[in-house]
Amino acid sequence: MTSNRKEIIDLEKQLEQLEALRDVLGDAITDQKKAELKAQLSQRRGETQSRADSRKVPRTAPARAAEQEEADNRRQEVYGPQTRISDSELQGPVLSGEFPGSVDLSTKNYYGTPPIDAEQAEAIYREKIAERCGSLPLQSVDTSSAGINAEPLSLAQIYIELDTRQGTSALQAAISNPRLVLLGDPGSGKSTFVNYLTHVLAKGAWSCLPAWPKEERDALPIRVIMREFARWVAAKKPLPKASPKLLWDFIIHDLKEWRLGDAENVLKEALEKSVEKEIGGK
Repeated sequence: MTSNRKEIIDLEKQLEQLEALRDVLGDAITDQKKAELKAQLSQRRGETQSRADSRKVPRTAPARAAEQEEADNRRQEVYGPQTRISDSELQGPVLSGEFPGSVDLSTKNYYGTPPIDAEQAEAIYREKIAERCGSLPLQSVDTSSAGINAEPLSLAQIYIELDTRQGTSALQAAISNPRLVLLGDPGSGKSTFVNYLTHVLAKGAWSCLPAWPKEERDALPIRVIMREFARWVAAKKPLPKASPKLLWDFIIHDLKEWRLGDAENVLKEALEKSVEKEIGGK
């Protein structure tokens, strides 16, 4: 398959994924990104047609079969023996990654070798939370026809800056306010912003956050999904009293669910340093 044809397939797949995510991203972001992708798709199709018109060389059935056999052989060299599954047998999107034997790609839990020190534990934690927050929910998208090498659409590919009614961006508000409550209607982009911010902080992708204070670029993001916290608390009998320790216990529980329990001390130390820094600055 030519690189141009692969780009066309990828763009078509991204358009389908964007439409499926309309409720998550909102109409404005979805329509804007779809217009951009359609413009790219039109350009790639035009280039492909021009090349086809300039050299119409018929491909025989044996030639196509030979190309398919060559592709299958290359795939088997990389992934080992493959079992072909019909579309009706596939459940959910096709996932891909670069973590053989170390990650359950359906949940992004860690199954690798235990870290040997705190530095390695932090690196693993950052990698896993970046993956979780950087992926988009594609349960409603049928990607079975994309093939084994299909790459999921990432949040970084489609994110558009979220503005506030105060005339500043949500990112600038987060930089200026250590404690921030972001309010908005369902689908206005609050969760998407939090996921994007967590993703780039975990990755240290400062090209995406050029205004982030340099003295805070060692920040270690900890994401707490409040509905999951509330569900976890409600399941406890008797119902516990609200306290900071209760939230910390949930964070530890969440880490263990991800198989990232080795990062507990790393997060605890990061939180303690943050408190000390805040107290010292007063």
